[in-house]
Amino acid sequence: MVSTDGTRLALAEKDETLEGVTASRKLLVPYQALHDLASLLASTKSETIEIAESDTTLYMVIGDREYTSRKKAGSFPTLRL
Repeated sequence: MVSTDGTRLALAEKDETLEGVTASRKLLVPYQALHDLASLLASTKSETIEIAESDTTLYMVIGDREYTSRKKAGSFPTLRL
């Protein structure tokens, strides 16, 4: 996962195989959506997240809760390691 606040860049990597995940996906997710997702995960015992998307919207289901967020438009800065 790569994140930026416009000035700084953070990279987090974890080598793990997730059941049901067959390919990587690149999305620009708003900070507030990630913050809300972390809160939802902390308040549930569910161990799975279902994620779907349309052209402009992300849809997430965590346990019995549903969350939607608009996707950010544009492209992420080029990452050079």
